[in-house]
Amino acid sequence: MRIAAGFAVAGALVGAVLPVSAQRPPQRCNIQETNVDHNWQQLEPFGTNKIEYFGGNVRFACLNRNVHLSADSVEAINEEVWHFYAGHGRRARYVDSAYTVDADTLIYTKKDEQVLAIGNALVTDLAAGSTLRGPHLQYFRAVEGVRNTAITIALAQGTDRPVVHYFPKDTARTAAKGAPRPSPYLLVADQMHGFGQSQFWGKGNVTIDRDSLRGRGDSVTFASGQTGTAQLFGTPAVMRRVGADSFMVAGKEVRLGLDGDHLRDVRAYGKGHVTHSGSEIVADSVALEFTAEKLSLTLAWDRKDTARVHNGGFDTRGDSVVIDSPGELLHEVRVFGNGLMQSPRDTTAARTPAGPDSAGTGLPDRNELWGERIVASFAQADSAGTQVTRVRQIRAAGTARSFSTDPINYTRADTVVVTMKRGDSTGVSAVRAWGHMDGVLAQKATTRSDSSRADSAKALAKPPRKVHHP
Repeated sequence: MRIAAGFAVAGALVGAVLPVSAQRPPQRCNIQETNVDHNWQQLEPFGTNKIEYFGGNVRFACLNRNVHLSADSVEAINEEVWHFYAGHGRRARYVDSAYTVDADTLIYTKKDEQVLAIGNALVTDLAAGSTLRGPHLQYFRAVEGVRNTAITIALAQGTDRPVVHYFPKDTARTAAKGAPRPSPYLLVADQMHGFGQSQFWGKGNVTIDRDSLRGRGDSVTFASGQTGTAQLFGTPAVMRRVGADSFMVAGKEVRLGLDGDHLRDVRAYGKGHVTHSGSEIVADSVALEFTAEKLSLTLAWDRKDTARVHNGGFDTRGDSVVIDSPGELLHEVRVFGNGLMQSPRDTTAARTPAGPDSAGTGLPDRNELWGERIVASFAQADSAGTQVTRVRQIRAAGTARSFSTDPINYTRADTVVVTMKRGDSTGVSAVRAWGHMDGVLAQKATTRSDSSRADSAKALAKPPRKVHHP
């Protein structure tokens, strides 16, 4: 039943997807024997079907075609269907200019130029060395006038599932020059469909593994070329990198961009969620770009809600967020549209109610900066002999607002710039404002009575008084 279903799927793919040339007749295989130790033939008792048997190091070839088949023994029916059987320590084998197919049994059907491989089936890409293994599979060879590319279909049988070992093509050239060959991508699924030497897709509990990369999803598609793309789909699809530079990317779709053997980028679309080195990003879409296998740029954007980033105690949100991290060292964070950046909370201070931008009537317990555009720059500092990343300056523009907790200072202006203290300090050195400004200055809320704190909160909620230009 599985084999019959596979034939139906293959027929639909060949008829509906692949172009058929009408300019010249199909270049069918005209099978000729090149070596047979012995053979005999007989007629079926109830018809005119002619059955021939060949035995002993049987080798066949397609006349004027680079196609070869071999086995220990062969059964041919009307010279249209050929059964190739393994035996005496050898496998049944099919070879053309692009692939080899090996199995315990091969059934070659001349009408549709198909090889059905049964029992420990293996297809090998001769250009890159990539392989597809399965309990059984179908191989449709490329035939001018029938289909312009080869097709391979493999289905699971019980717990035995198709497995792909994928090598990018340039890894074969690397190995030919004497360099160690990189490890392949390992893909496992309930179904695998390959199209030529550049595309395949799989479905059903898909997993991807390669060195430190681990992925899973409901289905996968892959296309190679000068650059390659692997797409995982699921609810959600997940891609992880384990080790010192670990990350996790999840979404309805997770896409890997490959430059040959190297990871170029990872993207999540639809409820994107990324964690990396203590950072967390939540947005409709997230993209991670890599240079020399190190994260160099992160982009997050959201059409309906806001993109949210938590990094080093800072919380940032906006319509879109861009993070520059060359060499995986945080350099700059840029926020566009409805931006908000909040400093790390002082865990030693008493907690206070929510701030003036919320439904509460209390005060924030952390420094905050709002603006249509926010740019925060970071630098490396030495802290007791350890390199740490510290924010150096934050600039907010476009209806900018800043709130600091010590002392309580609420400022509105066209542009607000917060400069931090040098060294490994996280303290604020100066706050400057330009353009149309107003603001409120009060004592630290924690040093005042409850009634005084309430008065400060009311003052922040009212239009603040004008202040002079610094």
